[in-house]
Amino acid sequence: MMLPGRLFRLFALGGMLLLAGCSSEPSGPDTGSLDVTVAGVPTQTNVVLLLQGPAGGASAPTRTLAGSGLVSDLPAGSYTLTALPASVGATRYDPSPASQPLSITKSTTPLRVTITYALGTGGIAITVTGVPFDATTPLLVTGPQGYSQGLTKGQTLMGLDPGTYTVSASDVLFRGNRYAPEEPSQSVAIAAVSEPADVTVEYLQITGALQVAITGVPCGEAGNVQVTGPDGVQTVLRTSTLNGLRAGLYTIEAQPVIHAGRPYQPSPGTQQIQLDTGATASATVSYGSGGAPGVNFTIDGAYVVQIVQRPDGGVPLIAGKPGLLRTFVASVEPSAQMPPVRARFYRGGALVDTRTIAPPATSAACAEEGTLASTWNEELAASFITTGLSVLLDVDPDNTIAESDEGDNVWPTSGQPYQLDVRATPPMSVRFVPVTQSATGLTGGVNASTVDNFIAFARKLFPFATINVDVRPPYTTSTPALQNNDANHAWTTILNELNVLRTADGATQHYFGVVKVEYGSGIAGYGYVPGFAAIGWDYLPSGQLIVAHELGHNLGRFHAPCGGAASTDPNFPYPGGVIGVYGWDPAFKLLRTPSTTDLMGYCGFQWISDYNYEGIIDFLEFAPTIAAAARLPRPSLIVWGRRDRGQLVLEPAFAAVTAPSLPSEAGPFRIEGLDANGRVLFTHSFAGEHPAHAEDPDARQFAFAVPLSPSEQASLASLRLSDGARTVVRRAATAASIAGASVDLREVTRGGVRARLRWTAPAPLAVVRDAATGQIVALARDGDATLTAPAGRELIVELSDGVRSGAARRLRVERRQ
Repeated sequence: MMLPGRLFRLFALGGMLLLAGCSSEPSGPDTGSLDVTVAGVPTQTNVVLLLQGPAGGASAPTRTLAGSGLVSDLPAGSYTLTALPASVGATRYDPSPASQPLSITKSTTPLRVTITYALGTGGIAITVTGVPFDATTPLLVTGPQGYSQGLTKGQTLMGLDPGTYTVSASDVLFRGNRYAPEEPSQSVAIAAVSEPADVTVEYLQITGALQVAITGVPCGEAGNVQVTGPDGVQTVLRTSTLNGLRAGLYTIEAQPVIHAGRPYQPSPGTQQIQLDTGATASATVSYGSGGAPGVNFTIDGAYVVQIVQRPDGGVPLIAGKPGLLRTFVASVEPSAQMPPVRARFYRGGALVDTRTIAPPATSAACAEEGTLASTWNEELAASFITTGLSVLLDVDPDNTIAESDEGDNVWPTSGQPYQLDVRATPPMSVRFVPVTQSATGLTGGVNASTVDNFIAFARKLFPFATINVDVRPPYTTSTPALQNNDANHAWTTILNELNVLRTADGATQHYFGVVKVEYGSGIAGYGYVPGFAAIGWDYLPSGQLIVAHELGHNLGRFHAPCGGAASTDPNFPYPGGVIGVYGWDPAFKLLRTPSTTDLMGYCGFQWISDYNYEGIIDFLEFAPTIAAAARLPRPSLIVWGRRDRGQLVLEPAFAAVTAPSLPSEAGPFRIEGLDANGRVLFTHSFAGEHPAHAEDPDARQFAFAVPLSPSEQASLASLRLSDGARTVVRRAATAASIAGASVDLREVTRGGVRARLRWTAPAPLAVVRDAATGQIVALARDGDATLTAPAGRELIVELSDGVRSGAARRLRVERRQ
């Protein structure tokens, strides 16, 4: 086809113009770029990369890169990219390659490089068994490159370079008993893996006790008995128990005692005892005499008792708690006239008070610890007992009674004041929580007017000058009705919920839930050992005994061996779970005998032993403290659950703005949060808390507030709970959205105080809060729950899809139509 001439020329001209345009020199990029991908480290890990160039050499400029990203406008040339090791807590991740040369060219296409990190360290989890939990166990961990770390208890060490490590353990002497490690030295190979290698240091008690009873010596005199055995020679002056003795043959030799020029002969003079490991043997030496020496008063001993005390006065005193000074005056023979005792008190070496203590009404030749009427007694006010207090005593200070020896009337015999071991303990705070059972409508009967009745026994017995209490608004549980044998696990579930409540509240107090039950005998309480949550029934006066018992568990005390109690303390020193020494009841001004049962047993909760009283004092010295800055409220995710009777339960998680609360120590369990791609957003290893009365010794519960921003919570897709190396339970977000769920809240009966909450979405949990305070009033389940809420009350309801919370809904309890 022929085109018209004019058109052909235009086409040709256009073609020439086009050809001219194609032949011009294009303008290309002046620089290049680098696209760096970092893999193998947890999200938000601080990764540091160094890009040096383009000239190369030590003088080349260096840029610092923060992980993955695009670096633009790089002059063309040779570069070196160096990746530094990254740390997550104590764990180190090593890069590969650690350093690589790069050539940047002028291009719009970036040079792509990948740096893959891998675990470069491992860890070791050291568990100590066979000694009391509060004993100090000297351990030494040594390893490659001169690594050396001393420990005083079982602990998990992370961030260790791979290699062979040695765990060395030494003997432990604790409260008179000696323990030896079954393996003094163990080697363990540490690999670069996330789970620490397990090492168990098992201790065995290698000692026993020997009770030496000395009778027949005159008051104020001591026996003279030498005990010789594998541990050498010990001198015994009075009836006493020698603890921490190695097993073997012991020889007991007694020497005569001279008093007022008259000899007292021992019988037998020599005897031998075979002592076995862990056993208590006994020997008796009886002295005999003739004639009657003259009158001579001495002070055989003295101590201050607040609740319980040993004869040597070794139980520490608590500042701000009242006490009783008991002075034991001895007289070789009865006297018709009994002298007073002068007590001089000092603080910091300065005399602050002098008191004259009148003699007892009865005439006694020898003071008896078991009889208040035989000792010189002086009550000391709570405000008087402070740290730095000491006392000096003398009997018959004015020498009004003629004695055969006027120079032995002072105690201590050195003439120097006796320094009292007075300690200041921090106040204890307990928040009581009335628990309403949705299944029965019953609410625990504790309120502002009755709460002092529940805490009274603990205030009396525990080593605190102050126990503060308050009462939280009621909490409603959706568990089944409480049973006297907890066959339906309702008791332990409520205990778990109380721990969640405390965590969500961001509280520092102990939480004690009070429930009303429909039976008269059976389970009356549960508490963590140790921990910060407990629960008990509201029957009084037994309720105050239950409170003291369960709070005792919270303070680290196990059961005393009495009444069939489970999980008893193997180191409790007194058979039958008795207190073993004399106690004093300041309210009734009377003594508690050594045969009185300890409150941590199942035989009446009568008093507390010196062992448990001192154990609480020791526990307080090692109790975890929470820094104020670390407890500022932050957006957090409440994750909680339990293991009971071998089954793991992972409860629905929910959001809260509260103080973060994370595991204080690593353990066999692990809780993880993952996004839709399986990326781990958080992971925590923990040991869990043990309900003291659980039949299952492996039962554990947990509740943590994991700090997560709202955007991080929104990216959560599932939670995973692991037991050891095996994943046993997983909770994923429900498939259906909870955003459009219908929620209904209305009163059950006209003019009543109960309301029914129902929702349509497949949300396993509804978190119900008081609109005025923001406090949780119920954790409701399964789409239907009955609450304590009158018509008109405003509540905030947040539905959980299992791993996170939906939008909050502000609802008012509607009146029934």
